Amino acid sequence: MGDVYDFVASETVSSSRTEAAYIERGPLVICSGGTNADFTASVASHLGIPVADVDIKSFADGETSVRSFQVMRGRDVFVVQSTSRPVNEAIIGLILTITAIRRAGANKITAVIPYYGYSRAVGGAPTSMDSQTAQLVVASNQAHLAPGMILHEEEDAMKDAPLSVFGSQGTVAARPISAADVARLLEEAGVDMVITVDLQPPGRGQIEGFFRPITPVETIRSTSVALEQVCKTDFQRPVVVAPHEDCLGLAREFQHGIERRQGKRTGIAVILDTGSSAQAEANASAMASSPSGETSDASLKLVGNVNGCDVIIVDGIIDTARSLCARARLLKRSGARRIIAYATHSLFSGEALRRLEESPIDEVITTDTVDVTGRDHEHKFALASARKLRRVSVAPLVAEAIERVHGNGSLQHLRVFDSSTADPDTHGEE
Repeated sequence: MGDVYDFVASETVSSSRTEAAYIERGPLVICSGGTNADFTASVASHLGIPVADVDIKSFADGETSVRSFQVMRGRDVFVVQSTSRPVNEAIIGLILTITAIRRAGANKITAVIPYYGYSRAVGGAPTSMDSQTAQLVVASNQAHLAPGMILHEEEDAMKDAPLSVFGSQGTVAARPISAADVARLLEEAGVDMVITVDLQPPGRGQIEGFFRPITPVETIRSTSVALEQVCKTDFQRPVVVAPHEDCLGLAREFQHGIERRQGKRTGIAVILDTGSSAQAEANASAMASSPSGETSDASLKLVGNVNGCDVIIVDGIIDTARSLCARARLLKRSGARRIIAYATHSLFSGEALRRLEESPIDEVITTDTVDVTGRDHEHKFALASARKLRRVSVAPLVAEAIERVHGNGSLQHLRVFDSSTADPDTHGEE
């Protein structure tokens, strides 16, 4: 494995820029909201423009100070800021930067939020899928495979699978819909548009609805750059695994992408958590009091067969890595030959890096949406010592999105990954 700081080269912005071209195009400004400074610089480099001079500091009592030394009046401003650790500080920094730029007379402000914090706090009941429905979904996505290659149960068991995959919502304590509240704060601050990468949870599509129609939200998909790295591995009998039912759509994208790039029939599987909500709370309590702090995988059920297969787990976030490592252990016990994990956003909270290094996972691939370098010395040492970690950059995709928004172009090919219509390495015209 290479050094964690060696980012994998990805596709570049389609058009090259010169200073003359920049002046001709108009007043485009890009700045950082206080975090993701390296990522912002990378995006600006792909655009061929400098990062605007915005000074963000903290007072002794923790209050945030924002001062802009760039002319903002009449400009089209893009503020880049992931709302990751420290989450609340990052959100306040982003909001104060937006309000400062709005007060300076900016014509339009777009918040570029590669990782949208509080995106998992969308309210409502979580989805739940029973094993029969999961078997049906898995079968429908690998009908082209040889009989028995993936599924290990009779097809008759799936004929009467229920149509509904949603569980009922029990009585819960009152709580905010935090994702909606963050959306309201951004709108009140004066943001005109939001660009983000792989909104979480996958497949829900709820956060866009928390913004008013006058504030469009564009979500860029990282699938193409992820596949570029994932497919460097020469897979043997590849199977894409959704670690939970929300990721089935993402798993299908990777299944089709691997088949197109490597020409190998690729299976699909899903892992279900069959424990009840009461059991989940009991497990969480036991995990909190456990010295190791590991998640029990006793309630996990694999739908599909991975025996002797190379497995690719695809998810949206790696936070503490407890859930991911528990699923990896299940896959290894089920006979997986090799395990690769991909997640767009790498939060790496607590002992996440140690868990990943000690897990059966052979390689962990993430993107650079979250800055994980600026923490305490112990975390930096763990990051530098990580042998399994590889990071791919989505800065070129974000830069292209900014370029197209600034020029009133379409973002359709950045929003949707379609392996059947275009080569994943290139962007065709719509």
